[in-house]
Amino acid sequence: SNSPEAGPGAPDVVPTPALDLLRHGDSVADGRDAEAKSRDEPDLSIKSPHSKITTLRVRVEGGRPLILKMQFQDSVRDLQCVVAKHLKLAEQDFELRTSFPNKAYTAMKDTLEDSGLVPNATLILRRLV
Repeated sequence: SNSPEAGPGAPDVVPTPALDLLRHGDSVADGRDAEAKSRDEPDLSIKSPHSKITTLRVRVEGGRPLILKMQFQDSVRDLQCVVAKHLKLAEQDFELRTSFPNKAYTAMKDTLEDSGLVPNATLILRRLV
């Protein structure tokens, strides 16, 4: 994703199953591999080919903003996991907030839809360490 034409301020598009769905439609393989299941990783597999997709922009202090395409039914924890993995951070080392309203998203089981992070939202990654 660090292609030369993407300048330092250019957003970094994070790969997610929802992004694959948008790019390839119904040909996306469903389900997770056994290795992912055993590592307690979030289940981001496409719930339905008609899943509604939200676009999340995450501002990262001192880094490129991230763009994530996720399903309305993905959880706040799924989002936290994807961001942590992409930035090589521990999940507990940061929180995702919105500046307006000024709020941290800490209810990990809530869906992105329940959290109001649809059909798009801008979040700020705040490091806690």
